[in-house]
Amino acid sequence: MTASGRWLDLWCSALSAFVCQHLGAVSLPPSSPPPAWGLPCPRCETCERLLNNDGHFWRRMFSTQPMMLLAFDRLRCFDHQRDGSGRDAGEYFDSILNGFVCPVNWNQGNTSLLWRVGDYEQFPQPAPAVLGLHESVDAFCKQRRSDSEDVDQAESCRRASVNVLSLERPRNMCRHFEWTMCAATGRLPGQKGLKLVFATAPNSLMGFASPFAGKCKGWRPDWRPADCADFGYASDPMFYLETCMLNKVCTNNRELWEIGAGEEFECEFSVDRWHELKEMLMREATSESGPVNIQQKCFTPIGAGCDGPTFEESCCAPEASKCQDGMCVELCPPPPPPSPSPPPPA
Repeated sequence: MTASGRWLDLWCSALSAFVCQHLGAVSLPPSSPPPAWGLPCPRCETCERLLNNDGHFWRRMFSTQPMMLLAFDRLRCFDHQRDGSGRDAGEYFDSILNGFVCPVNWNQGNTSLLWRVGDYEQFPQPAPAVLGLHESVDAFCKQRRSDSEDVDQAESCRRASVNVLSLERPRNMCRHFEWTMCAATGRLPGQKGLKLVFATAPNSLMGFASPFAGKCKGWRPDWRPADCADFGYASDPMFYLETCMLNKVCTNNRELWEIGAGEEFECEFSVDRWHELKEMLMREATSESGPVNIQQKCFTPIGAGCDGPTFEESCCAPEASKCQDGMCVELCPPPPPPSPSPPPPA
């Protein structure tokens, strides 16, 4: 060691002794928490697993008919225009990724001023997108408003400067998918940013491996049977599916499960993860016995149980039947058999 090196060591030692003697132990700031990347995220993994399960009933929610599951001869909404004509499913997904489907009236069919005047950007202030269970969204918008007038959800949320999906018809899962992806990329009319707000905290969705408390829980339009006897579904599973699709396309999906009700989230959208989601959704649904053909998508007979988490375990066939109290029953009992003809006279 050189003379200058030895001098430097002595100087540093003397300085350290002075600090310890006169200032006491030096408290260092706490170390930063480890980055979240790479750490386990059970809810993230559960969402991924359910989306990737071709037999889960979520995959049957993409019917052209509003709030009705794919079964019998019902068609996938990916493959058909809103007027019923056919289209290439790849073009449908491209139109979402490019934002072509975003600048429309997402309150069509309601009495909201957004619909009456035809100006779907007429919000008092920048309008973040709000997701949640139907009743939670209602309460969130009412809380943010400055008035207490009794109006429908679409108008209530407009006055609160909140973007919601409140279509009356057609309300199929493809429209929900479009709206959710437009919200994630900040392309909704009047959104003016990437802000999403959850009226229902995603981390409150417990039991992700369960059938989510049933397909018929939540709101349904008046023109659909409340008990889902049309082989349909209600609004609650739509929110669960929307949340899991965001979990898939947002690279910061761990944050999604850490926010509380009313808190903001901004999606770090990944085009690569979007294409993975697209490939999942475009796959044909399957049953335990293999691919399901178009004309016969349900195999549960009358008298069998229908309370399982997969499509095969929760549907009823034929179409003139419904799932009631966990059992497939006939919608209309068959007429009694005709009385036998009297024997001919001897």
